[in-house]
Amino acid sequence: MVLPIRPKLSFKLMGLVLVPLVFQFMFIACLSYLYKQAEEVAIREAHAKNVIIKCNGIHDLFFNAITSLAGFTVSRSEEVGTKYFSIIKKVTQDLRTIEILISDNPQHGESFAQMQEACGEGISLLENYRRGAMQAGRTSTSFRVSDLSSGSAQLTLDRVLTTTRELVSEEQKVSDIAPTMQSNLREMILYFSVGGIIATVVLASSLMILIVRGIVTRVGVVMNNTKRIVSHEPLLPLVGGSDEITLLDKVFHDMADEIERVAKHKQELISMVSHDLRSPLMSVQVSLELIQSGAIGELQARMGKEVNAASRNVKRLIELINDLLDIEKMEAGRLDMHITKQQVLPLIESAIDSVSGTASKKGIFIQSPIFDVTIDCDHQRFVQVLVNLLSNSIKFSPENGEIGIEVEDCEKEVKIKVRDDGPGIEAEAIAKIFDRFQQAENKQDKNETNRAKKGTGLGLAICKAIVAGHDGEIGVDSEVGKGSTFWFTLPRRP
Repeated sequence: MVLPIRPKLSFKLMGLVLVPLVFQFMFIACLSYLYKQAEEVAIREAHAKNVIIKCNGIHDLFFNAITSLAGFTVSRSEEVGTKYFSIIKKVTQDLRTIEILISDNPQHGESFAQMQEACGEGISLLENYRRGAMQAGRTSTSFRVSDLSSGSAQLTLDRVLTTTRELVSEEQKVSDIAPTMQSNLREMILYFSVGGIIATVVLASSLMILIVRGIVTRVGVVMNNTKRIVSHEPLLPLVGGSDEITLLDKVFHDMADEIERVAKHKQELISMVSHDLRSPLMSVQVSLELIQSGAIGELQARMGKEVNAASRNVKRLIELINDLLDIEKMEAGRLDMHITKQQVLPLIESAIDSVSGTASKKGIFIQSPIFDVTIDCDHQRFVQVLVNLLSNSIKFSPENGEIGIEVEDCEKEVKIKVRDDGPGIEAEAIAKIFDRFQQAENKQDKNETNRAKKGTGLGLAICKAIVAGHDGEIGVDSEVGKGSTFWFTLPRRP
């Protein structure tokens, strides 16, 4: 049966993998965003503190520049002049640093522009005083510190102080709010992490439930149906869905229907064999026995030989039919067992009597045990097992050989052994010798004479079924060229 390919189960399994993976990517992306925000706040806070420090330092730099310039005008010291220029250069550098630090905040642009303008005016004022002090004919006392502290110079310095304070005030707000923002972001990261873990657990649990309900449970139904097919039990209803699991279960249901149909045909065949073949063969056998006995007339020697051959063949066909019917009953569980307490020696003697004629023709001596014990068995089935084992031993034993029967009384079971001097069985054949239609075939059995000894291959299978019905075991110990010992056990019952 060709089934359409519907890989829906693979899509489900892919979804079970991709959904948690996508969730983890989203979770990591959100955490990364929050972490980046916290890092930006920390950087902005650091910038704000640096701006505040630089702005506060600019006023001090201007005061130091004025002091250095006054000292230079008085002393004309090159060292003092160099200090003045370094201070002015430091002011310019700090302004550039502040510009860089506030570049990511356009709101501070106007305040910085005013501060930069005030600083530029202050530097120009100081430079004018310095150039005036350097003019020829001027005395050093013409430019005093008091002159720098009054008038336009004082107004310029006040403006520098005012503009720096404005920018410091704005950056101070950023610095003050940064810890709160960082604390909020840390709480968000913490809550988001805990929430992500809880969501992951819930998602994993949900997916597990989905797997159990949608896949594992349905696979369990399919596995149960496979066992039911083997045990010939009715199958569970077809699992729902349209994926590969449903298609597989559909195959098992179709298989069960086909097995049931074949079993029905088999039963019809067995019924036909039982009623339509065995009864006529029994009639033929009775007629041949009457002819053999001379009840309907004397037979010539040649006719008697042919009648005897026909009688043997009819007997073999009847035995084959009986074996097939026994196997069918065993498989259907309809092989009745009437287990009672029995003495083992009488049963063994009965089996020996059944095969004594065949054994005598080959000159084979069957040694019966002298040890008697009580066993729990079905009288008729026990004798049937022993007869089958003895018949096999006689068939494969050499002429004038010997077959021994032993009884071992163990604590929980009784063990019966049938030992012969036949060719033995190869190791690879022992594993399947008790299967239906299976017979051991050694290298010595390739000639026509030994192949003629073969039967239907059902005798040992019947023995195994009967012993199993007694809750016992059956087996064989054999070595090629040294004979075989078939054995079976019967458990003791309270």
